[in-house]
Amino acid sequence: MVLTFLKLKAMFNFKRQAGMYVCLCVGVTDRVIKELARNGACPEEVSACTGAGTRCGTCVSTIKSIVHEAQSGPDCRRRLDVVN
Repeated sequence: MVLTFLKLKAMFNFKRQAGMYVCLCVGVTDRVIKELARNGACPEEVSACTGAGTRCGTCVSTIKSIVHEAQSGPDCRRRLDVVN
């Protein structure tokens, strides 16, 4: 049985995560960071969710820049902190 790439893609529901790798230690791309930031995550929450920036730390400033840039865009859904 010969499996083509399209068949393999369908079998495993493969989604390519294209983008620039920001954290090589854990393999996190800028697209993942942008998506989290657009949904209201701060840099610390991005690190907690993905592990990016928690090993060698060289990507921390890049993570902060990407989060800041993503949250200043029109499609950002910033969360509102409600105090009771």
